[in-house]
Amino acid sequence: MKKRASKAWSKKEQAEFLSKLAQLIQAGYTLVEALTMVNIQLSKKQQQRLTPGIQWLLEGEPFYVVLERLHFQREAVAILCFSEKHGSLARALEQSARFLEKKIMQVDTFKRMLRYPIFLMFTVFVVLIIVQQMIVPQFSLLYSSMNTSMSWLIQGMFGLFQFLHALLLMIGCICICLFGYYELFFKKKSTLEKLKVISRLPVVFKGVQLMHTYLFSLQLSGLLQAGLSIYESLQAFKQQTYLPFLQEMSEQMIGELRKGESMEHQISRSPFFERHFAAVIKHGEASGMLAREMYTYSQFLLENAELKIEKWVSWLQPVIYGLTAFLILIVYLSILLPMYQLMEQV
Repeated sequence: MKKRASKAWSKKEQAEFLSKLAQLIQAGYTLVEALTMVNIQLSKKQQQRLTPGIQWLLEGEPFYVVLERLHFQREAVAILCFSEKHGSLARALEQSARFLEKKIMQVDTFKRMLRYPIFLMFTVFVVLIIVQQMIVPQFSLLYSSMNTSMSWLIQGMFGLFQFLHALLLMIGCICICLFGYYELFFKKKSTLEKLKVISRLPVVFKGVQLMHTYLFSLQLSGLLQAGLSIYESLQAFKQQTYLPFLQEMSEQMIGELRKGESMEHQISRSPFFERHFAAVIKHGEASGMLAREMYTYSQFLLENAELKIEKWVSWLQPVIYGLTAFLILIVYLSILLPMYQLMEQV
């Protein structure tokens, strides 16, 4: 069921669906009327999925529960879950649609920029293996039969082939070990424990840290604007199950708040948030505009994420091209140089 549903609603279609709903609700439609209007424009397969969803809504199910049953992205479901608290459905729909659009754009950027370099590098590695397994042994046999010693350059290149082959085997073993660790140990850890493990990978952790700070600040700002206190907002985070980080972090923060420790101090000590986040909270509390400050900061984080992805891709692509060019040169020389040396011997 889940597999069929995910095929019926791609991330792009989910974003378009939520965006259309937001436009209709802003135009004065009720949620059921908006869903009925959008349902007319969907494919037959999607209509078969959404029609029962409209019925569930009429029977009293919350909208975010309907989307959960339709297997929408959990971040979008979580944003709409919080809209039950702050009451701004149209805004939550816009936020969830925008989040999915940015997520799609970032993934597409990676795929578009790295698809060809990775394919090229894979092809070169296949050629390297073929050369190492078939051509190099033939040259070695030929040198032996002619009682001719290889030059130091050719010996070095043939040794490099053996090193690359051993390196590929080592990488394969490491991948198998990592997969085993993930299945046997990592999956069983809590979200915060997983983050402590991921923190050993600075580049990956920085991206996860940014995303969590963005979701935390964005959703907390919405709840605060609706009139909830910080404590009540954290309780709302704790009660939802769609974003495990917010759930576990809020539970921890609630305990510290009861001990009298401010949220600003907790954020400043936590390794899971952006380092400027505590200063934003302090400034917002001092000005009495904490909700506004957190929303503005969340938008800065979203823009910052886009810039960082572009920077990483622009750095990674030439590195892959350069490495690929080097390997192609090694393959080319490993074939030509032995031939030239043997021709000189003849």
